[in-house]
Amino acid sequence: MASTPPPTTRTRAALVLLALVLGCGYAMTHLTRTEFQNDVRTWLPEDDPQTAVLRWYEKHFPLENRILVVWEDSTLEDPRIGRFVQLLRGSDQPEAFADTIGPGSGSAADSSADDADSDPGQPSATESAGIVGVADVDSPTDVVNAMVDNDVLREEAIRRLRGVFVGRKPGDPVGVSIALDDSERKREEILADIRLAAVEAGIPAESLHMTGRAVTSSELDHEMNMARWNPEATWWWLPSSSPVLLTVVVSVLMAFFLLRNLRLTLIVLVTSMMTTSVASAIVPLTGGTLNMVLIVMPTLLMVLTLSGAIHVVNYWKHAAAENPETAVDVARRMAARPCTLASITTAIGLASLMTSPLEPVSSFGMYSAIGCVVSLVMVLVALPAMLRLWPGRPSANAQPLDRTRWRVLGQWLCRYSTPVTAACLLLFAVSCVGFQWFRTETKAIRYFPEYNRVVQDYRYVEEHVAGAVPVEIAIRFSPEARNSSPFIERIATVRRVEEALRKHPEITGTLSLPDFIRDENRKVSFGKRASYNSKLLQIEDRLYSGEKTHASSFVTVVKDEGPQGRGVGHLASPGDEVWRIGASVSMMSDANYTILIADLEELIGEALQEQEGTGYFVTGMVPLFLRTQQAVVESLIRSFGLAFAIIAVVMMVLLRSARAGLLTMLPNLFPVGVVFGLISWGGLRIDIGTMITASVALGIAVDGTLHLLTWYRKGVQQGMPGSEAISSSLAHCGPAMWQTSVGVGLGLLMLWPAELLLISRFGWMMAALVGVALVADIVFLPALLNGALGRLIRRRVAVDHVQQAARELAGAAPSSSADDSGTTTPQPAPVQPPGPTADSRQPAEQEVPAGNSSRPSDNPAQQAGAGSAHIRKPHMVAGRRKKKKRGSRSKS
Repeated sequence: MASTPPPTTRTRAALVLLALVLGCGYAMTHLTRTEFQNDVRTWLPEDDPQTAVLRWYEKHFPLENRILVVWEDSTLEDPRIGRFVQLLRGSDQPEAFADTIGPGSGSAADSSADDADSDPGQPSATESAGIVGVADVDSPTDVVNAMVDNDVLREEAIRRLRGVFVGRKPGDPVGVSIALDDSERKREEILADIRLAAVEAGIPAESLHMTGRAVTSSELDHEMNMARWNPEATWWWLPSSSPVLLTVVVSVLMAFFLLRNLRLTLIVLVTSMMTTSVASAIVPLTGGTLNMVLIVMPTLLMVLTLSGAIHVVNYWKHAAAENPETAVDVARRMAARPCTLASITTAIGLASLMTSPLEPVSSFGMYSAIGCVVSLVMVLVALPAMLRLWPGRPSANAQPLDRTRWRVLGQWLCRYSTPVTAACLLLFAVSCVGFQWFRTETKAIRYFPEYNRVVQDYRYVEEHVAGAVPVEIAIRFSPEARNSSPFIERIATVRRVEEALRKHPEITGTLSLPDFIRDENRKVSFGKRASYNSKLLQIEDRLYSGEKTHASSFVTVVKDEGPQGRGVGHLASPGDEVWRIGASVSMMSDANYTILIADLEELIGEALQEQEGTGYFVTGMVPLFLRTQQAVVESLIRSFGLAFAIIAVVMMVLLRSARAGLLTMLPNLFPVGVVFGLISWGGLRIDIGTMITASVALGIAVDGTLHLLTWYRKGVQQGMPGSEAISSSLAHCGPAMWQTSVGVGLGLLMLWPAELLLISRFGWMMAALVGVALVADIVFLPALLNGALGRLIRRRVAVDHVQQAARELAGAAPSSSADDSGTTTPQPAPVQPPGPTADSRQPAEQEVPAGNSSRPSDNPAQQAGAGSAHIRKPHMVAGRRKKKKRGSRSKS
């Protein structure tokens, strides 16, 4: 018969569980308010030098969020261009667009000197019957016509627009540039309307290709949702329909396999779901947004919670076999220390990510560390409450685990500890050699597989029309240079810089104000030259009068000081005249951005070397990508270094030895060095999602290390030889570490089929790190314990015993007179330190439940009596155990 807890206890458990359920329900109501944010421009903090430069630049030259639409077989004479533009803008006369060109993001231009003063009060596209969310449309036909109207030859206009609007080679298609506004309408809805407009204009859907930040961001949001549930895939084939659900299913099946009980499996599952729900709801509750890194947090917390819950249930099963009345209390007491220890070490690794300058990484670290605390509360509060309310029928006789194989492994490792240690160190060293090829990747387009439609669109557009990554070059003229150099000469200077940039192989095209003005060296009649000079003077006058014109999109006079600080340099001073050159670089290229920026700066410097009073700086997405790549490396080193330092100090304090603490960290460095080193050997780049795995894996690995060291130290305190202490500690910790590693690793490995490579790589890299961490804890660490590390720990334990014995002798001196008077002083029983006994065949050891790897004692009776026990001198305890052992051998 199942034992029913007392009414008071059940009522208290019901109230606790009700409070948690209500709290979870309230938190889950906020999950629907979760918003996605996957814009790379928001990754870096506002005080970052590159961000500060870009923000200052955008204040003077607003960079619109543009997409480039290209379809196959299009030409400048394609009538579908006009129809498409008309549908986008809602204008009845799209050809009038040539009079209102407002360039942005390096993909539009000033149509003429006359339209520099066009009416700013003209209705925008969004005020007409066009697509809501579309702010402006630049067609290649209108831009070419605008250049021709300013006496630029048609052939020259097409040459200047190659790699921007017009195909890079003759016969390549052309593109339409669309600027999106800042409306709250979802980007995927706007893009869907643009596709519908293209089809309505007679453009086949399969021949349409689009690139731009909005396209990539929308696809990221889509793939993040598809990882949770893909309605287009076969519902029962979870690797395609839902990798996240596949993780849940596999984790539940694993829990059932380990627990062999449907009721307990459901309790464990509910505990995990409550943890993930609350932790996920904290994001919108605190005003946070979901990004491509934070999307893996619920899965990580679920498998970690599931692993801890399985251990607690195992404690309960074994305690219930002895006394069902106290089983829940005993299980919670036994689980408190190992679960708390595991949560703390994992939280340390996660919290270290908060030092990253990258917002997605720091938010992942913060929310995941909070999630570890939530997980601990659920495992130690919610799960015991459910066990009280639904106790079920405990097993009458919990079957002990067969630990013989773990002891055999320990004996083998002790016998071959030197070659095992050498092999592990050699593997670690060879793997670390691969770090010389360590590379990072921050381009969001690289997070999709090659067969993804967006990737194919990017490849087509960049191969035939224009690069998708904008790089902005600002040319500065001081007031002195402006006064000594006429406006037409400054135009020539900017034109010279632009022509130099066009020759760089990574630059697909450029655009600036001089492109809309005929070449000053071209021979024309006196009348045309006079008209030309008059228009230039009008542009300059309106520029300095502060009047906003379309020419202001390419040249402006600075009114405020540029940002100052480390890494910024001198941008501009009040009164400086700054000219803008917009250029495009391929997103799919493997170009080294450090070299690219250095090349551009060299080309600009050479073009300006004869012009006094000039300067320049480079900004845009290329420098921002470069900075994020550097930030990924900085984040990896800083977060892992911080977590390593904190945990190393904890190890030193626990072991009371600096050298022992440092040696203990070798097995914890082993997984990161091997996995990241081999990945670097293979040429795989580390992205923003995979770099977080290092700190997470460190926290998980340290948990197993602490458990094994705890049992080893207790064995040494009991007087065991070093080899026997190693075998005994492996017998105790091995099953639990195996279950934890398989549970966490296998669960996360199920993310591998995800279409979004960032999620997929996180899953299999975490699985690899957890697997290698298990090898480090059950192979590398025992081998070290049989060598220098073990000697340091045994020496520290011996010193502790001597100091404790001296204190006991000093405390026993006052009672000697009572003994001399004939009164017999009862001698307390020698302490039985929690953990393994000297005789491996004692039944007490076999009663240790699976999953207990760090609790000082698994036996409740032993826990109750340990506090009053008196500690004998170490040599007496050891001597008695050896004598007993010899006697047992003679009997056998």
